[in-house]
Order: sequence, then structure tokens, then C-alpha cells
Amino acid sequence: MNWEIDADDEIKRALKKLTKDEHTCLLYNLAVYHESLNISKNPIHIQHGFLHSEPYGIRALDQGGGALPGGKKRPKMKEIRLYTYSDLKSKKLHLLCLGEKKRQTSDIQHAKKRLDRIREASE
Repeated sequence: MNWEIDADDEIKRALKKLTKDEHTCLLYNLAVYHESLNISKNPIHIQHGFLHSEPYGIRALDQGGGALPGGKKRPKMKEIRLYTYSDLKSKKLHLLCLGEKKRQTSDIQHAKKRLDRIREASE
């Protein structure tokens, strides 16, 4: 069974606010992570330079990394984070929130609240 990406309207709106370069780079990293989930037995073992472990089992994807498809070099951008949670039981990659690195502490708290609601709904 392949992993499903769960993105609600809040995430979709936030993604639309990114610049074209930020959007391209972040979604490319999300696609790489999603592919890794589909071939890995456990998300905890997945490691990428753009993937960071945060408290509460949350993982953050950033916009960094190597060249994009076609060898296109990544431009300079502000540091952004897409906070995710990989639910091994349901095989869902929940996209929790998006923010800039400078607001990391409050974004992680927001992501935790969203994760708590997801966990409550699945009980």
C-alpha cells in the first residue's frame, strides 16, 4: 500500500503564497520524501539533508537540497519549513503547517495542535 498525502485547505492556501522558486523546491523535496516513504518500512529511518526531526514525531522539510530535475540550480530563498507527520498505521503523510524558520517554535506548537486533532479523530 502506498502512502497518501493528506493536505487540508490551510496547507493548500499557504503553499499558494510561496514564491515560484520556494514552491518548486519545497514540492520537489516533498515528492522525494513521499517516494522514500513508499519504499521504506519505517519513516523514522528516512534521512535526507532537507528533512529535520522535531519534537512529537513531527518532521520538517525545508527548501534546501541539491540540484532540481534537469540540473537546475536552486536559487537563494528565505528559509521555510513544511511540518509533517507520518502515520505508519494509516500510511498517511499529514502536512501540518508551513512557516519560516524564524517562527519555528510557534509553528511547531501549531503543528502539534493539528497533530493532536488528527490523533483524536482517528481514535
